[in-house]
Amino acid sequence: MRSSLPSRLIAISFIAALLLTGCSAKDSNNAEAQPSETSSSAAASADASKDATASSTPASSEASGSAEASSSATALPTLANGQEVTLTDAERTDFNAGKYVPATAQHPALNVPEPVMPEVAKEQTFEGAKAFLEYWVEANNYAVQTGKNTMVKQAVSPKWSTEQELYDDTRQVYTEGGWFKDGLVKMEIPDEGFNVEANNSYDVIVYYSEQAGTIYKADGTEEESFSSFNDSRQPTIATLIYENGHWVYESSSGIQGVDYEN
Repeated sequence: MRSSLPSRLIAISFIAALLLTGCSAKDSNNAEAQPSETSSSAAASADASKDATASSTPASSEASGSAEASSSATALPTLANGQEVTLTDAERTDFNAGKYVPATAQHPALNVPEPVMPEVAKEQTFEGAKAFLEYWVEANNYAVQTGKNTMVKQAVSPKWSTEQELYDDTRQVYTEGGWFKDGLVKMEIPDEGFNVEANNSYDVIVYYSEQAGTIYKADGTEEESFSSFNDSRQPTIATLIYENGHWVYESSSGIQGVDYEN
């Protein structure tokens, strides 16, 4: 486990906090003028009018095209200080196309996909538990990248107060205009290690790891950074409760004798 945590609580550091405390991203139609045949002067006038209309058409089309191009570009979000985020040309192209753009030192993550819990994640089976934990990972990483923590808080037991508080702290970073860069979690769930305990409690062996990351303030300056966790992918235990037709993440713990130092 990590020997220390940053001075600010980090929501993604649930296992590290756990081991330390003991519990465990969005025509116009142009009419042609018909020349009059009643007089040559009228015909000349019509021709002049026609020429004038024709000469104005390219400029009109160009202006229309420019307006369409402008309206097709998605407005960029701004930081808490009112400054528009800075994107590279490639990032701007992806952002306008609605593609996910990872966070950098210049901006938070953009177009982060909102997680959706699959129906199988509601089943009281190993497949259900596994799908639920995979959903929790997506909900956790969504909260880290957006500050929107409702889904992940609902997935975690309200009794797991340390974890609930960490998610609240993550939201506060974004409320203050800051953001996280990296610091996302991964979890692999092997097919073995699914133990049923009493009172619909289940222990699941998982391989959990967390990226190193950085928190940035609203003005774009670095607030602090945090190290990775469990790079060696040692096993940990996720304890789930199945109640009222759905899973709840109750706690996580290390395994005695396993060294979680990076």
